[in-house]
Amino acid sequence: ACRGLIGEGDGLTPRGDDLVAASVAGLRAIGGALGDELGILRRHEQPILQHAGVATTSLSAALLRHAFRGEVAEPAGRLLVALAGRGDPPEAAAALQAVGHSSGPALAAGVVAGARAAIERSR
Repeated sequence: ACRGLIGEGDGLTPRGDDLVAASVAGLRAIGGALGDELGILRRHEQPILQHAGVATTSLSAALLRHAFRGEVAEPAGRLLVALAGRGDPPEAAAALQAVGHSSGPALAAGVVAGARAAIERSR
């Protein structure tokens, strides 16, 4: 699925890249908090990053590398913290939605998708 998303959209950080990066960050943050060993991320990190190296912008590829390390932009991090119970999720989501032309909505959707995947994996 990532291969089809990476590079999809326009701008310095295409919409598909934002979605993948935020999904990785959500899965990593919430999965880590739930005690998941995050093996799925380790298994897919290199193939995803290698593909990003040729399929998208250098800025977007760098943001994907940061996401695999658990590093995200402050508005996305604020939503992750809120989803973990230390903030107001609707307020954090609204602030993230306002970022960039298409980045904010894609990042918000990715954070939620990654968090949901982590919760499903922990059941």
